[in-house]
Amino acid sequence: MQLTFLFVLTCVISAVAQLDTLWWLLGCDSSPDVGGGGHFKDYGLTQTRGAIPRKTLVGAGMRRKSLLVAEVDVYAVGLYLTVRKDKEARKARGWTPKLLSSGTTVTLLFARALSGDKITKAIVDALRSKDKKNKGYRRDLDKLKVMILEGMGSDGASKGDLIEFTLGSSVEVSVRGRGVGSVKNAELCEQLVALYVDPKKSLVPELVQCLKDRYVDAGL
Repeated sequence: MQLTFLFVLTCVISAVAQLDTLWWLLGCDSSPDVGGGGHFKDYGLTQTRGAIPRKTLVGAGMRRKSLLVAEVDVYAVGLYLTVRKDKEARKARGWTPKLLSSGTTVTLLFARALSGDKITKAIVDALRSKDKKNKGYRRDLDKLKVMILEGMGSDGASKGDLIEFTLGSSVEVSVRGRGVGSVKNAELCEQLVALYVDPKKSLVPELVQCLKDRYVDAGL
């Protein structure tokens, strides 16, 4: 009985060690350093996203809107990076929207119910290019709008619903855990992540502060 227990325990330890090795070979980290330069409120967001490569939550913040004399919570934004992308930002002691336009997942976790039209209007208006000649960008932005609307359905978003944007050479969109399509446009990837990480125009300053704590102030 005791020998059987020891044998099973040895097998489990060996399997865990092999899994750690696999994550390392894939450029992932089996024990991600969540929070980096400081702890932050995660608003109920999961600490990791995806499988290969796995991404870690490196910052979060709440998108808020002013309503009369008070601010209301709209959705929590989570920024997830691959280990490789996280290391690039650490090495640079900073970040730019271009750096974070790939190897990145942006999630929106809704804190209240909203219609699909309100959601897409807010996102698309913020992403609308001032360059009237950039027809390709405008066309792809319209595609993104349609995908989000179709993914949300006629009822829009309920509290707890999740929209996920996975960024690389294209924007991959998932709504409530279901993939709804992708748009291949590198500029759109950069502009989308800039909505939340660009210090000059971020819709969620709390997330920018998380990145500053992690990449700029952590080594001081």
